Amino acid sequence: MSVHEIRKTLIQLGEDARKMRWSRELRSLSSLVNETTTAKDFFFEFWCYLATVKTIHKEVGKVNLELPSGQSHAVWPLKPGSPSNFSYFSFHVAKTSYGIYPGVKFMYKGIDSSFAPDISIRSVLGKSSEAKIYAVWDAKYRDKPSKQITRDEVYTFSTARGLLPISQSASLKIKLAGIAHSCCFHSCGLISNGNFSSEKDQTLKALGLRETARFGTATQLTRP
Repeated sequence: MSVHEIRKTLIQLGEDARKMRWSRELRSLSSLVNETTTAKDFFFEFWCYLATVKTIHKEVGKVNLELPSGQSHAVWPLKPGSPSNFSYFSFHVAKTSYGIYPGVKFMYKGIDSSFAPDISIRSVLGKSSEAKIYAVWDAKYRDKPSKQITRDEVYTFSTARGLLPISQSASLKIKLAGIAHSCCFHSCGLISNGNFSSEKDQTLKALGLRETARFGTATQLTRP
């Protein structure tokens, strides 16, 4: 996914990439583009995050960019970090505030480890309150559209998501289920610019997740 698409999607959201920064070193998008060591999957993952925000904005409710405390710029993660250090987009459903977060850590219930899905929806609460997690997605970049999501990626994501204390919100679930043009956001799952995994539809149903292939193209498909 090109950097042009990132800039274009930000403009569609009323934001300017030139005012954005990445990592706690506050690096600009231009510096990341010029840095040859920046992984290609980073750009795809962030674009998938923005595409999620854009979909929520169009089909669920108005989104607002939230800045981390003490910052005058939006700051996004280059690698997993604490939600309090980075920006997110907020929206409201039935008078409840939610946040769409990019690649920030969530602690497993009772386990000394963490999971940092590329995209997540959680509650927006005060620092003294524990956030509720409602949905998570992981983006999988492929250098060729014929390359599949791997079986390991399916089961790693399923296991990690299963260890999270996923909460339920009837009003949010109805809103997500009503998204017309991107059914990948109806429930948790994997998003790729490549092809589906070799797992059968009934297996994915049993795991409770979806796969989206060729995301962002005219041939985008989601199953099951």
